[in-house]
Amino acid sequence: MPPYQSLTAFRPFLRAFLAALACCVVLVAGCASEPGINWEERYLVYNYADAVRDYGEPAACSGEPGGGRVCSWKTGGAFEYRDQMVMKFDAADLLVSYRTAKIR
Repeated sequence: MPPYQSLTAFRPFLRAFLAALACCVVLVAGCASEPGINWEERYLVYNYADAVRDYGEPAACSGEPGGGRVCSWKTGGAFEYRDQMVMKFDAADLLVSYRTAKIR
C-alpha cells in the first residue's frame, strides 16, 4: 500500500483533532482573566459608595475613632475557609487601605 493511502484514512481524525484544538484555543483565550486590580492606585480615589456598587453591602462595618470605617466583604472560598476583603475608609469615605484575609 502506498504511504499516501494510509494518510487518507487518517485525515478525518486529523480534521476532528484540529477542530477540537481550535475550539480549545478560542475557549482559553476567551476565559483569560484580566489583570488584577492595583488597589494602591485606588487609595484616596475609590470610595465607600464605589465599593458597595462593585461588591454589594459589606458583611460587617465598624466605625473608627475620628471618623471613617473599616468594612469587610466575603468574596468566596470553599470548604473550611473563606476569603474576606477588608477596606478601610477615612472620614471622607475614601479608601486608605485594603487587604485580604482567610476566615473560618
